[in-house]
Amino acid sequence: MHHTAFPHRNACTQDFDAIVAWPQDAVELRNLFPRARWPADQAVLAGHLAEHNEGIVLTDHRDTAIAYASFYGIQQRGRVWIGHLIVHPAWRRQGLGAQLLAVMSRLAGQDFAATELATICFADNAAARVFYQRQGFRSEGWETRLDHHDEPTRVLRLVRALPAGSAASAAPAIQAK
Repeated sequence: MHHTAFPHRNACTQDFDAIVAWPQDAVELRNLFPRARWPADQAVLAGHLAEHNEGIVLTDHRDTAIAYASFYGIQQRGRVWIGHLIVHPAWRRQGLGAQLLAVMSRLAGQDFAATELATICFADNAAARVFYQRQGFRSEGWETRLDHHDEPTRVLRLVRALPAGSAASAAPAIQAK
């Protein structure tokens, strides 16, 4: 496990062009972009990520993105959703996913007054389910989504409460848009 704390910042267009190349196969691509077909149209996927104005990256010493996740569903009664969590292939298994999730948790409480984080995970993505369970997420039930073949596929909704007081004590953030 890597113990270095990497800096984070808002994602930018340059990051998206790199992030969409990180999935190593059709399954990883589907896990990141459920409606995308393999091989990926990277310009389309980068455009999709650019629509998520609340994307966060961890960066290396050169300010190059090495992990990414985004917020969505921010208005839902204290619950903030995270999606597209991915780590650059060369940086995997070093604790960056957990570090990014910790950053996302802190920002969700501070910037959005969130009381809990939620995400979805494909039924066949056992590694992600284990990761989220180790990070304190609990199952909230199954739902069905359509994949890139317009076929129904099962996803697990996962939820984790944020520490009490993280939203209430947070000062509003000023964000440049």
